[in-house]
Amino acid sequence: VENGNIIIEKEIPLTSFLLGDEIEVKTPDGKKVRTKVPPLIKPGAKLRLKGLGLPLGGGGQGDLYIILQPIIPDKLTSEQKELIEKLKRSGL
Repeated sequence: VENGNIIIEKEIPLTSFLLGDEIEVKTPDGKKVRTKVPPLIKPGAKLRLKGLGLPLGGGGQGDLYIILQPIIPDKLTSEQKELIEKLKRSGL
């Protein structure tokens, strides 16, 4: 927490990094908000939700920053492996 700004990490599926998505996060006051993840965003990228951080002493609110990390599965099904191999062969 710095100047009312809060930084959190959020894990999202690999496909969300490539195709974009909409995710839900909890604000410090417990509200759930949805925000868009743009396509082709890199792991570790930071999204800013303006005014959704902590209250500031002189009025106003800090911001909520979301650092995006990929969910890496523990196992892949044979179908998932096959699809990923196709993507790999296509140069992705």
